[in-house]
Amino acid sequence: MNSKQYVYIFSNNEHEKIKIGKTNKHPQIRVEQLSKQTGAIGRFTCEWFKEVKNSEYIEKTLHYFLREFHYEKEYYLLDLMTAKEFANKIVKDIEAIEEVIPLIIETTTPSIEARIKIIKKMIEKESAPKKIELLKKRLELLDNLLNYSF
Repeated sequence: MNSKQYVYIFSNNEHEKIKIGKTNKHPQIRVEQLSKQTGAIGRFTCEWFKEVKNSEYIEKTLHYFLREFHYEKEYYLLDLMTAKEFANKIVKDIEAIEEVIPLIIETTTPSIEARIKIIKKMIEKESAPKKIELLKKRLELLDNLLNYSF
């Protein structure tokens, strides 16, 4: 099973509307599927895409903030450059928030044991060596606090 998630912006050579959506397939595969559908007018082109962790949330956020340009379904009457700039900003902002959430949870969690569990989960999910090293140091400090006797 493919666990990758994408958000995308497609254009069509037969009209000025753009399609903003999500897929678990590579966007180029999705573009080919849409162009081959029965009743499809014109050919779609993938203009922009981004691999993301939560495609459904990002897609809904994009649709919400672009609602004044909504045409129908996932189609929008919006120039391509503006749509791409906006999508890049939304993805960047959401990814930054997602990075901070575990730290907020950790600082608001009262017990050291709970903090240790959260950090262990963060280490399992992290791939950047420097972040893993910092998380392990934090884990060691909390472990020392837990085992400290007065």
